[in-house]
Amino acid sequence: MRKTNTGLTAAACLAVSAFMGVTASAQSIIYDNSSGPLGQRTGEGNTEIGDQVQFAGTARTVQQISFEYFVTPGGSGNETATFFMYRIDSVTKLPSSLLYTSPTFNLVPAQAGGFGTATINGISVDVPDQIAWTVSFQGLEGTESAGLLFYNPPSVGSSPTFVDPQDGTVHDYFLRHNVSGWQVLDTPNLVDNLNVRFTAVPEPSTVALMLGGLLTMGVIRRRK
Repeated sequence: MRKTNTGLTAAACLAVSAFMGVTASAQSIIYDNSSGPLGQRTGEGNTEIGDQVQFAGTARTVQQISFEYFVTPGGSGNETATFFMYRIDSVTKLPSSLLYTSPTFNLVPAQAGGFGTATINGISVDVPDQIAWTVSFQGLEGTESAGLLFYNPPSVGSSPTFVDPQDGTVHDYFLRHNVSGWQVLDTPNLVDNLNVRFTAVPEPSTVALMLGGLLTMGVIRRRK
């Protein structure tokens, strides 16, 4: 009697279908601070500014990033930006090693008031539970300005805070990076959380474990 691989073949087909399903439907928002505008923006000029975020859920392969920005309407047209993600140092609690650098892109506001949204697609970056993200603005001349928008509270994930050692009050903060290193910035009477949204899928190792389990089921079925 000729042996068949029906069980193994079926499991393989199921595994492939599951993989396609994971990559297509398991995409989830792991941080979202885009629904509570505070009516203010940063104004740091040609520098690198950003925020620190704590991701929700378990998906940790970032595939899409979206954030709002401001650039002076009617500028020279050569205003650009670059997006970065950094690992957080466990001792200093400041950004350390670089996880991702985007291609430089033009700042083209969608509204006459100078406000626009940048969306970065087609990436696959594995991240830890907490990172720092920044945007570096370039090409600002004369009276031109650009910045990120303050929003609060995050609807998905959270933003780390610090405790003032003098009075014990809790503060949000944002970050600046220049030749002097990293600075923690705290704006009086303002919650310092910046607009951004991260979308991710499970890490490849998680998907591999799931597919391995399905294939094992197929092997057991074949033996029976």
